[in-house]
Amino acid sequence: MLAIPSKRCDKRQLQFLTRPEIEAILACPDRSTWLGRRDHTLLLLAAQTGLRVSEIIDLDRDSVMLGHGAHVRCVGKGRKERSTPLTKVAQQALRGWLNEPRKRGATALFPNTHGGKLSADGVQALLNKYPNRRASQTKRHGHQTPSEPRRYPRGGRLRTDLPHRTPRRVSTRC
Repeated sequence: MLAIPSKRCDKRQLQFLTRPEIEAILACPDRSTWLGRRDHTLLLLAAQTGLRVSEIIDLDRDSVMLGHGAHVRCVGKGRKERSTPLTKVAQQALRGWLNEPRKRGATALFPNTHGGKLSADGVQALLNKYPNRRASQTKRHGHQTPSEPRRYPRGGRLRTDLPHRTPRRVSTRC
């Protein structure tokens, strides 16, 4: 078994968003519309907490705890439940979002326009709406993956009122 050579492949370099890129993305959604407010809050939560797309789309309105010790409770990989603390900026955005009227009695924190749960493809479509405007404001061009907003360089969070937490590495496949 040991004589069998392992499959060789080039590992993709992980890409991170810089602070100006995150700010440019957060400035893109039109907050005068319901969809724009949803998109802004979703992108802000992703950038501030480092939650995976699957964790964000599975969040319910009851998953958000505001006030003293504000946090988001989610179920991640391996069905592990975890709590992620919220910054003051994220708390304000979520407080405003939770005061929005629900679409058709939706229980999902970030529903689609029909009141159902937003899908991963829906998040990808949301991200694809903004790169052209973002590219004109930053140096990076092109395609953005749904997990890219959760990757940030060390200390690159928008606010530093929480202790720094190093993001988990995303495994790369051949």
